[in-house]
Amino acid sequence: TSEAGTAPGGAGAAGPAGGSPAGAVPAAVPPPAVALGTSPQKLYDEAFADYTLAQWDLAISGFEAVIKYFPKSERAADAQVYIGHSYLQAGRNDKAVEAYDAAIRSYQGAPALPEAYYKKGVALKALKRPDEARAAFDYVVKTYPESNAASLARQGLAQLGPPARQN
Repeated sequence: TSEAGTAPGGAGAAGPAGGSPAGAVPAAVPPPAVALGTSPQKLYDEAFADYTLAQWDLAISGFEAVIKYFPKSERAADAQVYIGHSYLQAGRNDKAVEAYDAAIRSYQGAPALPEAYYKKGVALKALKRPDEARAAFDYVVKTYPESNAASLARQGLAQLGPPARQN
């Protein structure tokens, strides 16, 4: 089992689609209260349903609830990675990088980490931080060479081209 992690704070959760202007901090959606007897899988499935419906703020809130109430469950690492995916889909690349970093720090060895590193690279590329994106992509390729994420990271590296020369 992996160590319990904490999700990035609810503050700054993505707002409704087409809502807040860029740079504005929308109101946070707190993790929902969990009914007695709710399983981590049920909570995860509800959050994932919101994710598939592009309800990014609700998905983030639901995934944060999985981590808050079931920090040592098998789904906690996946929930943290999906917090990153939700922010990435919502165009909140800065928050996505933070969420992926939290997954990387808190859930070492989790099966979702290759994807977390790759998507962190995608978010960094979108933030126009190519050297950091390249480092994330390189790490996936070197550490998880047979993973699907490594195949995608190789494409990301090809799109970035060679590193800028230092003079």
